Amino acid sequence: MKLLLNKNETPSGQWKYTEPSTGVFFKTYAWDQMIDMVRKHKKGNQIEMPPDWVESLENEVCHQNPHLDCFDPEKVKSSCDLSLTVLRRFLATMWHWLKGGGNLVDQSLAESRADICASCPNNKHVHLCFACKGLTGIVRELKGERGTKRDPELNSCSSCCCVLQVKVHIPLEAMDDPSIEYPSWCWMNKEKESDQESSPSEVVG
Repeated sequence: MKLLLNKNETPSGQWKYTEPSTGVFFKTYAWDQMIDMVRKHKKGNQIEMPPDWVESLENEVCHQNPHLDCFDPEKVKSSCDLSLTVLRRFLATMWHWLKGGGNLVDQSLAESRADICASCPNNKHVHLCFACKGLTGIVRELKGERGTKRDPELNSCSSCCCVLQVKVHIPLEAMDDPSIEYPSWCWMNKEKESDQESSPSEVVG
């Protein structure tokens, strides 16, 4: 089973789907419209629609359009190992952030990050330890009333266990931990690549 990574943006060439049982082709700009069109078609042709038919539709669309960004939910990390290592990583990030002045990134960058996180399969509800909850509360106080339009959709990142409503505001340099593997579409990877490309080459005398 594969699911679509981002259903909020229209892919190149629009959303496309061919109903296997009838051969009817659908093409639309909005994913919600695709669901509505296919639903009406199935009902009109008395095609069985199990409770998970929308997920099955996503799976079929992924297979019919291999250029789309899809993921296997069974292979996505679903929980955080809230060990001493995770706690130390959290404290190290806070130390680097505060040492750098405790500044927050521009609102536009935070919004861009939040857009990516909101549609990421690693955006999950995770159980935080008591100490982590307390520390996260402190960070929320430090960031003040800053938020993003996607805050209601942000939970925690199952790759690093960070609370995303906080993480999207923290400068990249405070969170650079090479031991964490993020998915290819993550803004962490994209910003690191951008920083490397913009950094001047070292000149050896």
